[in-house]
Amino acid sequence: THHARAFVDADGAASEGSEGNNQKKTSYKPAAAAPQPLPAAVDLHRLEQTYDGTERVVGVTTVPEGLAVDIAYDGEFQAPIDAGIYAVVATVADPNYQGQASGTLVVAKARAIVTLDHLVQGYDGTPKPVDVSTDPEGMEVAVAYAESGAQNGLMRIRSSSLPPISAGRYSVEAVAEDENHEGTSGGTLEILPASQTIDFPDVGDRLTTEVVDLSALASSGLPVNFAVASGPARIDGQALSFSAAGE
Repeated sequence: THHARAFVDADGAASEGSEGNNQKKTSYKPAAAAPQPLPAAVDLHRLEQTYDGTERVVGVTTVPEGLAVDIAYDGEFQAPIDAGIYAVVATVADPNYQGQASGTLVVAKARAIVTLDHLVQGYDGTPKPVDVSTDPEGMEVAVAYAESGAQNGLMRIRSSSLPPISAGRYSVEAVAEDENHEGTSGGTLEILPASQTIDFPDVGDRLTTEVVDLSALASSGLPVNFAVASGPARIDGQALSFSAAGE
């Protein structure tokens, strides 16, 4: 403790060291230093999560245990919901401690179930899209149809988002398109040839020297080709001729 003395003389001038009647005595103590926050350890966990429609909060532990912590996700103090990658900073919010930790939260897309249906259809001259359903319902789905074929001795695969028309077999792939979900499904679309009838008059018995002009009419309107099923005969275009007697 330090002491100081001062008095004022009749002329109002201050001087030191006197013990006169006008003496004033004061005392003071040096200010104590403010206590410094103690270091605290902060650890982040649950940094890999999957979208489920709720806030994706990271886990935080501290040493000492139970300290209050402020958590920021890309600078925001509200935990994210959507799938994505977020920078996380956790800061101790206790006046007696200081500490911080940073990390990266990865919220993965949830799995979506994609189901294909109506994979066998009949040709009728119109496009034949497959039916697609998703779980969760109502998701956008991109569908691609691919047909394999040989060209110049090499196998080519032609893929298109347009559903095919012609009879044949087509590979189908459906991919769910959603910012919070992912899922795929594959299958084979088969377009069966349309049924038809052919009106083909009986040739009947003929002489071996005859040439028969064949005719037939398909209900589909398609042209009809002819071939010898059995017997000594030949067909040239629509002309049937015989090389010997037979049945």
